[in-house]
Amino acid sequence: MLRIKVRLYHEQNSNKIDCAVLHMYQILERSVLLRLVVSIGAMGLAIAWCIVQPSDLGGWLRALSFGVGISLALTLLIGFSPIWRWIWRAVPSLNHWIFPDLNGEWDATMDSNIAEIAKHHPALKGTNPESKIQGKITIKQNWFFIAMTFRGDNGYSNSDTIVVKPTRTPESGRFGLAYVYCNHTPKQLTTDEQMHYGAGIVEVHQNDGKTEIEGNFWTNRKWPEGLNTAGIVKIVRTS
Repeated sequence: MLRIKVRLYHEQNSNKIDCAVLHMYQILERSVLLRLVVSIGAMGLAIAWCIVQPSDLGGWLRALSFGVGISLALTLLIGFSPIWRWIWRAVPSLNHWIFPDLNGEWDATMDSNIAEIAKHHPALKGTNPESKIQGKITIKQNWFFIAMTFRGDNGYSNSDTIVVKPTRTPESGRFGLAYVYCNHTPKQLTTDEQMHYGAGIVEVHQNDGKTEIEGNFWTNRKWPEGLNTAGIVKIVRTS
């Protein structure tokens, strides 16, 4: 019985660790992650070799062990701290080679199909709903985490992401984001819900030092009544 309990505990906690590791590295694509790990690993081994200066098998094993420890420490230090952003500023091509630094404040405009729905839906008959919603999006990002928050300019709508996954199109090499969010509508109209979920797939455009994010979104807002919306979102960096 003791062995069974220990095995179950080990399996449950192993699953938790695996999920945590997968979540931590969600900001990096696999091929990009591999390149980073190899680069940092080589740096760690080089530092370890200089310190240990191995001359026999035992020395090489110590250097290897020390190098792995240094590589892990460097990954955590750079990935969680602002250091990686300083490196990205010093070497701007990393925004194209690995993944762009999206941290900061953005102006967002969402243009939905609600006006088109109003032409045919009895609940919106005779109304002229606003199809454009403007606000600010804040993106917080490091190597292991990315999150987005939206705050409407008029206080009508606020959103926070639940999941954000970075993407890269194999054909074009263009970066993007796929995300799921939860929306709260404090100043809801009669045809609104106080809370609903939505999702989006957007591409990151980097031209002449300017970064813009654009793509599509859709929601499950009042879907049983046919009032779920979709549209285009455009995000332009302000800081």
